[in-house]
Amino acid sequence: MPIKLNIQGQTVEVDEKFADVSNFLKEAWQPGSNEELPLLQSQVTLEAFKTLEEYYKFNNFNPRVIDAITNEPITCFLNEHDRELIMKVDVFNGNQLKELLEAAKYLQTTAFKKLCLARIAFEFHVDKQEPNKSFTELKKKFNLSNTALTLGDVERFKQDYPTIVNKYN
Repeated sequence: MPIKLNIQGQTVEVDEKFADVSNFLKEAWQPGSNEELPLLQSQVTLEAFKTLEEYYKFNNFNPRVIDAITNEPITCFLNEHDRELIMKVDVFNGNQLKELLEAAKYLQTTAFKKLCLARIAFEFHVDKQEPNKSFTELKKKFNLSNTALTLGDVERFKQDYPTIVNKYN
């Protein structure tokens, strides 16, 4: 029996396997229940849910979890579908990534949340083989043409944000 969700006033039926990947649904949904579960509009948009649903359906509700970005960051996305799905998201413009992360946090879906975090980390990857080239590209991206970005800056970042650096670099 599918799980019935109410997302932004619309009824959405999803596979009961969603309860295996969402700690929220695991706790809130009763197997065999025909009752509709309302999701907070401020936490889950219909568009974000559809992206999350596509991710889990493609991965048969058993995705591998991204652990870290390698020296070649494009390979951190564990399959071509996931890479294409998340790379469509603009990290710096609009609210799409924020909405995806909010939905992942609210529904407590670890693998999808890590996919979103890897998308952010991808934008800030510094190639250890060519750090100067990476810094130049980062400066262009953030319009910092007169600012020096050094290995010292990266070291300070590592100290200030050890969780991000250890997981995604």
